[in-house]
Amino acid sequence: MMYAKEKPETTDLDNAVTSGFCSFISSLPPDYYSVHGPDATFVATHVYHTLSVIKQLGKGKDSLPSVTLSSSVAKIFLREALTTRQLRIEIWAPETGKGKSASGNRWELVRRASPGNLQDVEDLLFSNADLESAPIIMAVRLGKREGGSKNLGVAFADASAREIGVSEFLDNDLLSNFEALLIQLDVKECIMQADDKRTDIDLSKLREVIERCNVVLTERKAGEFNAKNIEQDLGRLLPEGLSATALPQFDLKSAMSAASALIAYLALTSDSSNAHQYTLRTHDLAQFMRLDASAVRALNLMPAPGLGGSGPMTGGRQPANTSLLGLLNRCKTGQGARLLAQWLKQPLVNLHAIETRQTLVDAFVNDGDSRDTLRDDYLRAMPDFHRIGKKFQKGGASLEDVVRVYQAALKIPGLIMVLQAVGEGDDPCKPLIKSQYLDELEEYSTSLSKYTEMVESTIDLKELDRHNYVIKPDYDENLKRLSLKLAQVRDGLDEEHQDVGRDLSLELDKKLHLENNPTHGTNGQQDAKAIHNKRQYNEISTQKSGTLFTTSRLRELANEYGSLSDQYTRAQSGLVKEVVAIASTYISVLEGLDVVIAHLDVIVSFAHVSVNSASPYVKPKVLEKGKYIRTGDLIIKEGRHPCLEVQEEITFIPNDTELHREKSEFLIISGPNMGGKSTYIRQVGVIALMAQCGCFVPASEAQLPIFDSILARVGAGDSQLKGVSTFMAEMLETATILRSATKDSLIIIDELGRGTSTYDGFGLAWAISEHIATEIRAFCLFATHFHELTTLADEHSHVKNMHVVAHVNQTGQTTQERDITLLYKVEPELANFPENVVKLAKRKAEELEDFGGKSDAPDLSKEVTEEGAKILEQVLGEWAKRTGVSGERDGEDVAMEDESPEEQIPHNVDDLAISCVVLDSTKYSHSDFVDAFRVVRLCIRSELSTNANSKYTDTRLIQAHTYPVTAMSTFSSTPIVIDGKGHLLGRLASIICKEILNGQKIVVVRCEEINISGSFFRNKASPNRTAPKLHPLNPINTAASGPFHFRAPSRVLFKAVRGMLPHKTARGAAAITRLKLFEGCPPPYDRKKKMVVPEALRVLRLKPGRKYCTVKRLSHEVGWGYKDVVDRLEEKRKVKAKAFHERKIAALKLRQKAVSDQAATYEKLAALGH
Repeated sequence: MMYAKEKPETTDLDNAVTSGFCSFISSLPPDYYSVHGPDATFVATHVYHTLSVIKQLGKGKDSLPSVTLSSSVAKIFLREALTTRQLRIEIWAPETGKGKSASGNRWELVRRASPGNLQDVEDLLFSNADLESAPIIMAVRLGKREGGSKNLGVAFADASAREIGVSEFLDNDLLSNFEALLIQLDVKECIMQADDKRTDIDLSKLREVIERCNVVLTERKAGEFNAKNIEQDLGRLLPEGLSATALPQFDLKSAMSAASALIAYLALTSDSSNAHQYTLRTHDLAQFMRLDASAVRALNLMPAPGLGGSGPMTGGRQPANTSLLGLLNRCKTGQGARLLAQWLKQPLVNLHAIETRQTLVDAFVNDGDSRDTLRDDYLRAMPDFHRIGKKFQKGGASLEDVVRVYQAALKIPGLIMVLQAVGEGDDPCKPLIKSQYLDELEEYSTSLSKYTEMVESTIDLKELDRHNYVIKPDYDENLKRLSLKLAQVRDGLDEEHQDVGRDLSLELDKKLHLENNPTHGTNGQQDAKAIHNKRQYNEISTQKSGTLFTTSRLRELANEYGSLSDQYTRAQSGLVKEVVAIASTYISVLEGLDVVIAHLDVIVSFAHVSVNSASPYVKPKVLEKGKYIRTGDLIIKEGRHPCLEVQEEITFIPNDTELHREKSEFLIISGPNMGGKSTYIRQVGVIALMAQCGCFVPASEAQLPIFDSILARVGAGDSQLKGVSTFMAEMLETATILRSATKDSLIIIDELGRGTSTYDGFGLAWAISEHIATEIRAFCLFATHFHELTTLADEHSHVKNMHVVAHVNQTGQTTQERDITLLYKVEPELANFPENVVKLAKRKAEELEDFGGKSDAPDLSKEVTEEGAKILEQVLGEWAKRTGVSGERDGEDVAMEDESPEEQIPHNVDDLAISCVVLDSTKYSHSDFVDAFRVVRLCIRSELSTNANSKYTDTRLIQAHTYPVTAMSTFSSTPIVIDGKGHLLGRLASIICKEILNGQKIVVVRCEEINISGSFFRNKASPNRTAPKLHPLNPINTAASGPFHFRAPSRVLFKAVRGMLPHKTARGAAAITRLKLFEGCPPPYDRKKKMVVPEALRVLRLKPGRKYCTVKRLSHEVGWGYKDVVDRLEEKRKVKAKAFHERKIAALKLRQKAVSDQAATYEKLAALGH
């Protein structure tokens, strides 16, 4: 059924398998398909997912694998093979009249289809299924070279829309324009000249571009690319009275040659229904933004090949939000979904057209009621008018299609009323809605008014509830006469049914049924005993449900009813053809209405997505292309990637992006792996594309210029079958960028040069980035791991450095013992440090670390050293001010202070070093930042350990104004009081368990403020699921039920600790007695020194953005009744603590003042020896 190469028109099976094959085919049910040979293995693997369904026809080496498919499964499989898998299919059938004869081994090709040519199977496979994208097929012909450039002529066609387009243009050696055209038109299949020997270099390059764009390639003989018959062919296809030679497209010789091959391949002139139905247009490549295949993949515009379907080959429906098309496709009609896919690959470059779409989207964003009414009540009811019109043209339409158009026509007046209500007063959207939708809809509604009258007068609408599409009997005299006779016969059948029921004393429709059996015709059904020994009743058969019988009168009436039904069907079929013929005169109206509905559906879909996103989209300000003075800047505030922010369990962190002409045209983004560099640069490209499509964008504010192209080099991959390595793929894509980019382009490059050695990769990255920054001068985002590349900003003022922020937490003494937390924030500039401080820090590093060998540190003068020390002292002082550390405070802990654990985390030397480094950012590279941080940290440690007079030496620098931190590693005779606020339940319980087993007494206060990771609703579900249940035998005795779950926060922590202890042993039972747990902070612990456990703090153990809840809220929701009481007591305690603290500070100041006032007296006494 499916073959990769062409077959002869007829074929004979080998004699070895003829008998087995014929008997196999004869045994199949009538509506089954069979697949043979390698295709059988393909179907078994991808449809049935098992090879056990394969049957072997014949024996030995000549056996033929075969698989059967039901009609419905075969149609789904063929539909996905064409649209999702992009395969060719062929359907063969026995020759007419010879299928089951002795010579039934001859078969003929009845249907053939490819991804770009669905004409033969459109009525078979897509009669009840929407096409997700138009089946565009293209023919390309290479013309003569002109001045080093290649002349390409292309012709493309959409057979479903009956449209032919042509274009002719010059292209470079990389065929960049041709690649952009393939992407713009969303071509499914491309026809080119055959080159069996593969000697033509230009054709080889053309073939590579076609395969890179995932387009099915078809090679035809060079003789078909001959334009000698094109005038005649176009005369048959174009509207009557239109001369092909008078058209401007006829002068495009290469394009006309390609059109000739395209028409011959599609066999358009052999189908009489195509006569004078096609239109011819010229496609201008510059009227849309140019995208290359790499940009389409990098921006995730379309679903990945092989995904997105719901049939047997795709394993079910794939997530829609993995691509931009899936995210934005909230269309209610098939034509709307196809138009959306076209818009995404054809972003506009005309400012007026972009603003028109934005104004329409804005109108529906602001009017939610009208938007929802349109989606749910009107657009949902609109069929695919274009496909119905084509069925009318081919004569394959039915009364059901006529009725579907009728039902849609009834909705148009209401649709017009809803659109008229959108906007208020002088809203700028009013005239646009009128010109874009209302004027045309009113015209089409008037044209379809007579259509609705025709349907109401010819079709029996009362039968639609029973899904019967029939002509009214009153429409034709003969039909009316037959309908009356049928009614009389039905009455006679009912009378006979009643007579038999009275004779047999059986209740009608319960004991005695009158049914139309497909085998025996109309007969009665009842128990066999009722007609026993009664000759007037003829028993037909006995079944499990009863006995079928008939009478002579019933048989006569049944025969007459069957005869009249056949006559009625024949009479109605002729009238159906007349009605369909009348409906087919409205094809032009339906095609125009289809365009309006599709446009409205996409605009409403844009508005729906913009409003219902996790964070609403905003209307971007789009600037005219080519205007650079203060108007060509790209500014995105809090930009987000639309596909990533909707993924489950992801809290997306937005980032700002600013690209200014002459100031920051080229951004170099560096940072760790998985830090968000690729997402950052891709989201800028996606936002720019969405803006030029007319959609709102995921940001809080956006201003963008119009780009003529988006060019990307993202990702690394090779193609072994094509002989393309990772490095070669990088170079090909980069060469395309350098050849086709202009000043109005947006370039996205991610980690260029990683496919080769480090030094070669850096050299290439430097040369390419410098060429883009100096020669092309396009907006560019360049993500790299080559930190040396950041020095490019020193040479060019419009190149700026960005970096992805990551938090490093020192967990041990060595540099390897660190925890890295990726913050996914992109910040401008790399952190820098004053030169003198760097020199002093390097000198300290040489003194404190053994780097091996003789030191090569510079011999610094005394002036430089003193200047560096002075700057460092200023930095330390500034850091002390920022952190609230004061030199005058004493080391005494402040009792009754109530600070959150986030504020209680001690400042360490690494935090101080980072603060020092980022205080001054001028112009240093990332490597300088790392060196500065490292040596400044050593410098600070040296300062703290060697300078006895330093005001930063004592522990106040580390622990002042904070609760002490307990490492839980030493034994204390006094109980350790832990403030439970901000600790994770499980981690805190495990640490407490270890300590109390070792004999340490522990008190935990404020247990209600302990955190549990995970969302509140998820944690709440656990107690509800495991709540005590009634005992099945003794429901009154709840003690006999399942485990009891504590509700008080202190008991929740107690149960967590007890579960980690061997509490049934003497050691475990003794350990539990050393633990005391409290809600709130009761006396005397309100005046005790309280500790925190860093290993259990949520802010140190949970990643940023992870969900959590408090035990207080969870306990309150499941029945703990003292939340309000504890809250009131805590408020009173905090008030008392604040008053106590103020009194203590006042007393401290008085004491210091008294000491200072009596300083002179103390000095005199000291001089006298006292």
